[in-house]
Amino acid sequence: MHQSIRVAARFASARMLSLLLLVGASGAAEAQALNPCGGVTVSLSPVGAAMSALPRAGIQHSTCAGVPEFWLYNLDGLDSTVTQLEGTIQAQLEATTSSFSHASLYFHPNLGFAPGLAALHTNVGLRVGAFPVPQALKPIVRLYFGGPNETAQQIYDSVTAPLVALAGADPAQWNVRVAVGRSETQLNGWNHSKLSVRDRIEAIATSYETAQQELAIHLAGEPASHAANWFDTIWNQRFIPCVGDSSLCYTVPTAPSVTATTPHAFRSANVLALSRGSLDSGQNFDADDALVAGMGATERSMFFLNPALVGFVPPYSNIFSPIFMENVGDAIARGVDVKFVWGTDAQARSPGVWNVMEDILEARFADHQLNPVRRAVGHCMFHMVSYRDARPGAVSPESHAKFYMLDDGFYVGSQNLYPSGFMGRVYSPELKEFGFFVDTRPGVNEDLADEVISRIVEPVWNNSRAAVEPSAYATCNALAHPVRASGSANTPFGVFTCGSDFNLTLDFQNVAHDQVAIAQGQTTCTSSIYTVYVGVQGVIGTDGVFTGTISGHLPGLTGDTAPLTGVFHQGALNASFSGLEPIQGVPYSGTVSTRMPPP
Repeated sequence: MHQSIRVAARFASARMLSLLLLVGASGAAEAQALNPCGGVTVSLSPVGAAMSALPRAGIQHSTCAGVPEFWLYNLDGLDSTVTQLEGTIQAQLEATTSSFSHASLYFHPNLGFAPGLAALHTNVGLRVGAFPVPQALKPIVRLYFGGPNETAQQIYDSVTAPLVALAGADPAQWNVRVAVGRSETQLNGWNHSKLSVRDRIEAIATSYETAQQELAIHLAGEPASHAANWFDTIWNQRFIPCVGDSSLCYTVPTAPSVTATTPHAFRSANVLALSRGSLDSGQNFDADDALVAGMGATERSMFFLNPALVGFVPPYSNIFSPIFMENVGDAIARGVDVKFVWGTDAQARSPGVWNVMEDILEARFADHQLNPVRRAVGHCMFHMVSYRDARPGAVSPESHAKFYMLDDGFYVGSQNLYPSGFMGRVYSPELKEFGFFVDTRPGVNEDLADEVISRIVEPVWNNSRAAVEPSAYATCNALAHPVRASGSANTPFGVFTCGSDFNLTLDFQNVAHDQVAIAQGQTTCTSSIYTVYVGVQGVIGTDGVFTGTISGHLPGLTGDTAPLTGVFHQGALNASFSGLEPIQGVPYSGTVSTRMPPP
């Protein structure tokens, strides 16, 4: 079983957060208490700066975050298990001193609400020294669900049954106040957020709803307070049947003023709490706008893991967001590599939908006046695959996770990217979504990005990449890419030159997560009286760096190989070499560059 990096051992300055939750405390006072990093901040990446610059209520920026020892859950059955997440959520409930809030689409009894509430009743009584405790000291617990499977009353009866057995049927005898709410209709944008918040100082944001692969992230401090703000927003909406303690319903209740602590190591880190969905005040697309802004600022690579890009409930089947695809096209036109792992075959794109998506890319490339070479490369730089995991012990060959990585920053949460989860141009009920975007860059919280890559991006891509969708516009596993190789050498007999126009073969399909394409090609050129056989091979990384070799030999006589390095930017290769001796004692220097036609 993989375990997360031990954060506390790496940060000598880690501090425990002790927060006094005061009734009526100002937002500024709470924010100060929730930030134990001593005012030390780290700069944002270009992506994080673009996302946080939007003046939106649904984009809340934290500069200090607590990172638990086990902060990242990859629920694939091998890296992490659902049992681990269940245990963490139940433990958070049992440790509550002031408030506990949970939102998800469906009610999951396995998350431990019933035994957790019974344990909380006992823990509060022992802490206060009374049974029952005074009303003002009873923590509040609110559970909010979006799906139609059970009524709010059925869920309430289920989770409070152990309390009834322990302390009687009268809630006044309980040491906890409980209310359960449920979204009334899908047309009003039912709740799809999946989060658990304890005492406004610890929060788990997740995609967890199914037996498929899921993800979750656990953070403490100010990010948790921002998650609590979103829960209060969606809790206090119309069309929510609410049962239990009526004083907690249809309002944002006041929690007890008690001390709550979290033991986790804190660090200066930029975390964005992103939310969106249909609200009483109107449609909120803040998280969507943040993603679009982040995509616009991405410089190297994007990686998406999401169940689908098309809707799956009639009449939204096979409808996707052209806005998303247009921004993908814009990013590729700048030279950004885009990998999209489509998680669920049951919601898989039809050939017609895939063709329309590619048509949007083609139209976007035309808007950017890309020439035919760059257009072909652009189509191949959108690597679309279906999620696969055939490893023994994996929970499912499909994924329900919602994740993206823009350069070094990453998102974990509940947001789907099909219409109703991401803005489109066809009306659909906008689901309520929430997640955390953790902004990192080289040298700043890089360890978090490294862990995400090693535990999510790399295994997901390696298990799925054989299923790359072929393009109708280019042969992406063997794309002919026009280049010119040229070199020269100073000899006692004058300058020897050698040049040739030929095609490199670029394979965009059989690549690693941090690769754009694998290149290889052969040609011949004439230098003086010699015919030189030239070979080129190498790898284009998502950082735009080309690393390879160039070889030259005279058949049956001499030969040599030298490093060939350079950049691949906006569909063009520019690489150079030196010290290549196809003719022994005659070192050549030169270049291999794309022969780029006009637009």
